[in-house]
Amino acid sequence: MVAATDLASGIESFVRVVLEHLETAGVIDTNLHRIWQDIETVRHDAGAVRLRCLEARFGCDPDEVGAAGLGAAMASADDLGHDAVDELVADAGACGTRNVPASDELIAFAERAGTDANPADGATLPDDGNRSAFGKAPAWRVGVGAAQALRQQQALGGQPVDNKVLCALAGTREPALAGGYSDPSALSFMLATGSRNRVALCSRRETGRRFDLARLLGDRLLGPKEPLLPATRAYTYRQKAQRAFAAELLSPYSAVCEFLGNDRSEEHREEAASHFEVSPLTITTVLVSNEP
Repeated sequence: MVAATDLASGIESFVRVVLEHLETAGVIDTNLHRIWQDIETVRHDAGAVRLRCLEARFGCDPDEVGAAGLGAAMASADDLGHDAVDELVADAGACGTRNVPASDELIAFAERAGTDANPADGATLPDDGNRSAFGKAPAWRVGVGAAQALRQQQALGGQPVDNKVLCALAGTREPALAGGYSDPSALSFMLATGSRNRVALCSRRETGRRFDLARLLGDRLLGPKEPLLPATRAYTYRQKAQRAFAAELLSPYSAVCEFLGNDRSEEHREEAASHFEVSPLTITTVLVSNEP
């Protein structure tokens, strides 16, 4: 894996070498010169850099997203956190829209349909290398490593994690898993507003709500410390780490293999899903992700 900073540095070095050769040859006004000048101008303007990053997360070219949409996203960052808004924008881009839920919309939804949570009462993990590796090592490896560390800490062995235990680990109560709600954003999230924390799980199925709550637990243990912890449909590094954490916490690979034995049939995988209280897709994903 090539770090983004190394890639950017390599591109910059290459472009400067090309420009130097062009100028040595007396060619000083090309499209490359103009494009690079625009890039240099943006790089020295923090506000412009932020706008360009949001546009990229939307999956759009520069100036393709209207100022209103970008302005709303940037305004929400003060209440939700900059990294959290990046995730919301990436989710909108992945779904082909430019509609990012505003902070007041999420706050109102959390009050109406969410459940109280107190992360301080939930599980914690020392930085055993997983948190410091976040953003550096492959996302799936960081997520799986943190889930394995938590299972070991909690002496869970290879047993399924029932609703009571899962909610205790996440710092909330079992009613959080009782029912899904219709939310325009289709997000599950945990949100801190003032001295309160609320968790809203929006999947229609209980297995989906369990998986999302496990994702939010993993995000709290690994991700940025901001008011909003979002579990989105996007495939950013952060969301991949969440999914890997949730899958390993709820249905650890070694335990799934032990349950299945030599029978990997669809019917037996469905039985494994029922045993671990996850979806059949989660069982399949755990197997595919861990086997050559």
